[in-house]
Amino acid sequence: MTPLTDKQGIRARARAARRSAQQDDAGLDIAAHFLGSLDALGLDPSRDVVAGYWPLDSEADTRPLLHELHGRGFSCALPVVVTRDAALIFRIWRPDMPLEEGLMKSLEPGPEAPRTSPTVVLTPLVAYDRRGGRLGFGGGYYDRTLAELRKEKGILAVGVALSVQEVDELPREAHDQALDWVVTEEGMIRMGSA
Repeated sequence: MTPLTDKQGIRARARAARRSAQQDDAGLDIAAHFLGSLDALGLDPSRDVVAGYWPLDSEADTRPLLHELHGRGFSCALPVVVTRDAALIFRIWRPDMPLEEGLMKSLEPGPEAPRTSPTVVLTPLVAYDRRGGRLGFGGGYYDRTLAELRKEKGILAVGVALSVQEVDELPREAHDQALDWVVTEEGMIRMGSA
């Protein structure tokens, strides 16, 4: 298998596949698969903070999962873009809190929400492979963020996607941060399992 090298071409094909995929219950299915794997992931609401994201465009929806995790006692967070070309920060999220539009047009908690450091980062993506490769939108936010968090402590990076976003092999650069797992509407995939 040869890696695909044209990141823009991969992004275009993966976005088209994601937009054309049936997503009616995908967020609920993603939540069910992730919640069914809490023990395998070694997650505990007394110590773990799970950072999700508010979906943009046709991104896989983490909102049902965040609501369920919050209901089970997990601290949940959403990313905040403070400035371009920097790592994300995370602020605590609760289902009843108002969100505001951030720098990159995503909804995020306001400055009054406490800042936190997650132990699990649910990452949006455009494409993934089973070696842990993740192709994002090209801004590098999650690569910078995962690199910084991994310097501080052990974290779990879980890509959230639709199954149609899987590709055989993605090109990898030195700064690309690997995923530990991917959750789709079809199930949980441990990276390196292919």
